[in-house]
Amino acid sequence: MNTRNGKVIVVVTAAIILTSLLVAYLLRETSPNLKDVVGNITKKIELLADMRVNLLKSQEMEKSAVMADTDEASENFAKESLRIDDMVDGDRKELQALLAQDHTDQEMKLFQEFEACWEELKKEDKEILDFAVQNTNLKAAALSFGKGKEIITRFEEALNRLIHSNPSNDSRCEAVQMASDALAAGLKIYAMQTPHIAAANDEQMDAIEAQMRREGEVVDNALDRLAGLTPGQEVATLEAAKQAYVEFSAVTGEVVRLSRENTNIKSFALSLGKKRKIAAQCDEILTSLQEAVRNREFKATR
Repeated sequence: MNTRNGKVIVVVTAAIILTSLLVAYLLRETSPNLKDVVGNITKKIELLADMRVNLLKSQEMEKSAVMADTDEASENFAKESLRIDDMVDGDRKELQALLAQDHTDQEMKLFQEFEACWEELKKEDKEILDFAVQNTNLKAAALSFGKGKEIITRFEEALNRLIHSNPSNDSRCEAVQMASDALAAGLKIYAMQTPHIAAANDEQMDAIEAQMRREGEVVDNALDRLAGLTPGQEVATLEAAKQAYVEFSAVTGEVVRLSRENTNIKSFALSLGKKRKIAAQCDEILTSLQEAVRNREFKATR
């Protein structure tokens, strides 16, 4: 082998060695970056999956709080819903940090859309849960079916005694009529408590309360007239009827007050209406973001 050929071989060999070293160096430098990118993408997918699941769980707890039949149950479900919301919020912050390290324009756009949707969803959650734990409609119903029923029963029993008594005077027919009118009107007021509790808006409640006032005037007038028609031996019975009606009127007023707040009706309407739409929108955004990240994972590992 001549000297010239020997020099060529040396140069080629050196070039090959240098190229190999350069490739090795580049691979050493780029491999960790590729690994980091893939790890980042994988973590994003995990976070998004957890966020979607927890959003659904939170909605279930919120609905349970709305439907619960006791204050304690409503409060427990509400706390659980808020706890799960905090988990979603924690994952959201971790996802934000990962996107700050590496993201596409589409990923960031979708994340910002979710941020806005999430804020609106949390606002609705707070309003619904605040209403749900107050349980004013349930409390009104419990008062009506409990104390209200007990008092109207006493009122009915007292007036029935007057109706079926046998006074020896010429005013019996009128006394029976007045007692019957008072009893019928009182029972109508009691019957109207339930539709008032179930009424969804102020207009419906206004109409029911107006009818209650009219029936109340019938009771007041009838009891006043009975005072001059009731024989001495039945005065105590009439006083018992009057006292029962005073107590019943107070209960009716409290039932109406609680019913007017309408917190169970409001929370139920919000839960099945506006909240459901916002939650669906948030999940749709997370699904799109999940797909965008998965497409990157496929390209990165291809």
